[in-house]
Amino acid sequence: MQDAVRLTNRLGIRYIWIDALCIIQGDADDWEKESLCMGDVYENSHFTIAASGATSSDQGLYAVRDPLRLFPCKLGIPRQGALYAKAVSESQLDQEPLYGRDWVLQERLFSRRTLNFGSLFVWECKTKTLDEFDPVDTIGLLNAELSVKKTFDNLHPTANENPEFIDSWNRKVVEPYTNARLTYQSDRLVAISGVIQRIERDTGWTNICGLWKPWLLEELLWGSGYFRISKARISKAIPRMRISAAPTWSWASVNTPVWRFNSYHSNNHYIIEEVPQCLDSGTGALTLRGHLFSIRRDEWDEWFERGKIVNFGEVSSPVNLFPDLDSLDDFENCSHWLLPICWTSPLPESRVREYAQVLNGIILVQSPRDATKFERIGYWGLETNDDNLATDIQTALSISTLVNISII
Repeated sequence: MQDAVRLTNRLGIRYIWIDALCIIQGDADDWEKESLCMGDVYENSHFTIAASGATSSDQGLYAVRDPLRLFPCKLGIPRQGALYAKAVSESQLDQEPLYGRDWVLQERLFSRRTLNFGSLFVWECKTKTLDEFDPVDTIGLLNAELSVKKTFDNLHPTANENPEFIDSWNRKVVEPYTNARLTYQSDRLVAISGVIQRIERDTGWTNICGLWKPWLLEELLWGSGYFRISKARISKAIPRMRISAAPTWSWASVNTPVWRFNSYHSNNHYIIEEVPQCLDSGTGALTLRGHLFSIRRDEWDEWFERGKIVNFGEVSSPVNLFPDLDSLDDFENCSHWLLPICWTSPLPESRVREYAQVLNGIILVQSPRDATKFERIGYWGLETNDDNLATDIQTALSISTLVNISII
């Protein structure tokens, strides 16, 4: 904190906002009130100071760094030898200790300008990302168009005008956010609430438990990760557990990294329907109208099963199953079901035929809490380049009975 105060003073700026000082620590009411305003604080600040290389608030802004990485030096190498050159990229900044925390993503998105103090001194703004190696952007290694600070700039007034937004949202927000560390799991949605509110304000879209309403059916198709990306690239496998921060159909209900198996596609065909007033705000139950196909619990393992045969009416096909949790013991005596959501066909101009047709959906169980409802326990997908099989499955789906499905 002292380093930040001194830096602010030397730059001639009179005021500084530090969350540990400006939010009453240990006061839940003050925290709830101030957490809703943090997006405005960062967005309207002159700039944000980020101790990106620090692992705690006691370390300050400055750290001992390897001078060989920062200053020109002569290298004595034999005439026959090899020289390894490494480019600096934004991903290197992403691997700094500070950016391994969930709350910091929101700060980084909102801040117009950020000074990063870490293994490198890095400047980020809406138009450029500069560092000590390339302070005037002559090389262009750090492309501002790929910066997280450009995320909001891609929004348009209506969902129909910008369907690609959902890909950007998942790639630049949800995936890095769920890969970061969160001290309190109850903050799973709170720590990103400012970002959600800003997008809702600018677009008029509605977000329900982390999923965007204009793309609700597509947003249900998330997968639960098995490894957490860290400064060491990939850490050991982490336990995949359910948390109570959100309903099971939301990615915020698991404590692991989340990614999307599919992306927005102009040839997506949804074989499931929303019903009027589909969300019960009291229970968090999401009601959809679709097809259910049963699968026995003993037919698949607790992590991943490739090529498991499933019957879609009179048609059988191998599918890939991806459970959300390490242990499914709590659901051992419950009925298991596959809910198809989206069929993606190849575009007419596509020359790629391998696995060109994809059917995917979510795995459900009868809820042990309420026998009239279901809970999500995973994702599944079917890929085929067999046009006859694809036609048979589509026919089986078309004659299958549609039922109302309530997921909590």
